[in-house]
Amino acid sequence: MAKMNPGVILSRTAGVDLRSRQYHAVKPGTVTNEVLLAVDATNAVMGLLENKPAQGSAAGVVVSGTGLWMISDSSLAPGARLRPNTVGRGVLAAANQPAMATLQEQVTGSGQIAEVQLTIGGSVIA
Repeated sequence: MAKMNPGVILSRTAGVDLRSRQYHAVKPGTVTNEVLLAVDATNAVMGLLENKPAQGSAAGVVVSGTGLWMISDSSLAPGARLRPNTVGRGVLAAANQPAMATLQEQVTGSGQIAEVQLTIGGSVIA
């Protein structure tokens, strides 16, 4: 499996059941310190969920450095710029779409968990 060297991991509260969403993108919720699943490129993405919290439980969110992200595309090369899709998985960002991460390794199948370099807050235009 891919490795990870996170810079900062925040502890937040899962606003919904995220037990099946480890390594998916999350966004701030409507309540202070709450996170929800990020479901498209227009969401204000907070980071990548590193654990499997039930609703109301502590959610570990990687917000800088490298993290692990479940990828939806079936074939991507290192250096690809990524954004979240409709279920919080990483997909290739189209031209002029903000990207929240850069792929650090080859992806050879949908559902692969891959290492990415986060660019949150300084989103790169793909």
